[in-house]
Amino acid sequence: FWILNIEKMESIFKAVGGVYYLIAFQVGSRVLTTTLNIFIVRKIKPEEFGVGTLQLHLLLTFILLLSREAFRKAFARASFKKNEKENQQNINNDHKEENNINTFIIKPNQVVSMSLMSIFFGIMISFIGYFMFIYTASEEELELGKNFNILLLLTCIAGIIELLGEGYRQILNILMLYSLRVSIEGVALFVKCISTYLLVSFTDLNIVAFGISQIIFATILSSGHVFYMFKIIKDNAADDQFPIKSFKQLVPSLPFKYMFSSINKEMVVKQQEIEEDNDKEEGEEDLKDNDDDQIEDENKDKIEDDQKQIDKENEDEENKIAMNKLTSLILKFYWWAIEILLLQEGEKIVLKFTETLVQQGVFSVVQNLGSMVARFLFQPIEEMSFNLFSKLIGGVDSRNRLNKTDDNDDQISGETIKNLESSELVLRVIIQFMLLLGLIFVCFGTNYCYLLLQLLYGKLYDNSTGAPLVLSWYCVFVLFMALNGITEAFVHAVAQNDQLNFYNKLLIMFSVIYILISIILIKLYSTPGMIIANCINMLLRIIYSYFFITKYWSNWNQLLNKQHKQQQQEENNSDPNTDHKYNFHPIKNSIPHYAVLISLFLSYIITKYSEYIYCNEFSSYYDWTIHVSIGSSCFVLFLSTVFIFHRSFVSKFLLLLRRKEHLD
Repeated sequence: FWILNIEKMESIFKAVGGVYYLIAFQVGSRVLTTTLNIFIVRKIKPEEFGVGTLQLHLLLTFILLLSREAFRKAFARASFKKNEKENQQNINNDHKEENNINTFIIKPNQVVSMSLMSIFFGIMISFIGYFMFIYTASEEELELGKNFNILLLLTCIAGIIELLGEGYRQILNILMLYSLRVSIEGVALFVKCISTYLLVSFTDLNIVAFGISQIIFATILSSGHVFYMFKIIKDNAADDQFPIKSFKQLVPSLPFKYMFSSINKEMVVKQQEIEEDNDKEEGEEDLKDNDDDQIEDENKDKIEDDQKQIDKENEDEENKIAMNKLTSLILKFYWWAIEILLLQEGEKIVLKFTETLVQQGVFSVVQNLGSMVARFLFQPIEEMSFNLFSKLIGGVDSRNRLNKTDDNDDQISGETIKNLESSELVLRVIIQFMLLLGLIFVCFGTNYCYLLLQLLYGKLYDNSTGAPLVLSWYCVFVLFMALNGITEAFVHAVAQNDQLNFYNKLLIMFSVIYILISIILIKLYSTPGMIIANCINMLLRIIYSYFFITKYWSNWNQLLNKQHKQQQQEENNSDPNTDHKYNFHPIKNSIPHYAVLISLFLSYIITKYSEYIYCNEFSSYYDWTIHVSIGSSCFVLFLSTVFIFHRSFVSKFLLLLRRKEHLD
């Protein structure tokens, strides 16, 4: 299992096992951090929480994303050699396909060496980030005094410390030792959460506590990767399949030696020819001056010397191949890392420069609560859907079939038709489920935000901070997030390369529009304007996905009905009623029944009035109980209408859940 190029299924099984570890880590870490955040938020002011979470996260992401993400993506294409025979085969293949940079063989010390560059980049970016945050600090941030400067300095140091173990982390990734890596990260995260709570609760460090905890996290993470890397080498010293035989293979060399060098085959061949001619001349002279035994001994020595020279040339050539491929990938992914920074952290950048520290703290609290829905509920469904659509219809393109003039050429098989029918059914059911789930958050969640914040955080996040209003808008955002997740998963699963490239360009344009709109809406509506801008961004993506999905199934309707009509004509059984046998419209057929929509609307009106009467700053626990009881009754009414008017949907969705393991 130690290399990527051995038996394919073994690697797949190991990678799938790693995915389960990663998912379990995400769920566990989110539960842990959310639980401890509840206690931390109660102990600290909103403005301090905003600086200690949003700005620390933004600076740390700026450092780590720009210094290591391109290297991580590039190393994901690398693998270690198993033996010299396989290595020589890889070199020969590389000579035949020099332009192929998808995968390549690399040595462990090269991984460590190239990771030194990420440390170098991290130090430079840390200086840039520190002075950028100091130079752009608002008056409110400057009022925090030296604590703000110390927090920024500690964050930069934590980023550099985390980069120190990056090379060994990449080796664990290449070896596909996911469980070990996840264990290290889990321990580091647990200690970070505990240390943050203790420092905030029992010291007067305030925001500096977040910086100290981040350094503790980075130290445990880096030292854990280094320690377990050496432990693994020691434990597998006798394993012939393990690619790292000794600690010397981890000693770094200069990463620039082969990085920008090109492979000049003509010079290598010419040098080999000169050496062969010299060997022949020397061999002829030796035949004249020595007896047969001496000639035989000297020939053996020459063969050994020649073999050493060839091995050295092959090693140099291999290093050039690996470094050239690695450099090309790093340069390619570096621009991608910059785009990801703007796409993922754009809202935090806008908040830093436009909102107060209190509103930044409010946004952090709301995002911590809202992201739980996306991580726990939406993400597993989207991943399952993407895998299913990719396997069933991912390699089928209807556009080529529509452009063909020969009607009898390339008939659609029965298996493809069954896959299309199954995919359309699954897509329709999941879209309907996501739509109903999102409407539940809109009609019920918006009227229980104040109660939830009071139960979790107390009076710190009441109506005076605007937190309930921000969380209410986030519930609306959940609807857009749910629809975008499933529709975008389908687009990514079935779209061809040219369509994906076009969509990626659209995403950049949507992100620019989103940032511009968010700046305007924040000026008008404060922090809720950021959530509204997010809704608009998701709406633009949903609109594109809607037209893509509609066009996709329209093409298949046209192709399948045309083939069905031809089959009827061949059988002399023409029936006009069956000319449109196939009518796939997954989005149109997923709209809920009007009775369900009415029940949701009535539930919203009733719970809104209940919140106004029973859920305010003067309410008691008894009033809150009445408010929850009214909402529960409305929810039961809503579920009843769903079971009555969407019985088919309920049965198909339950069937889908029961057979999820087969769909996966």
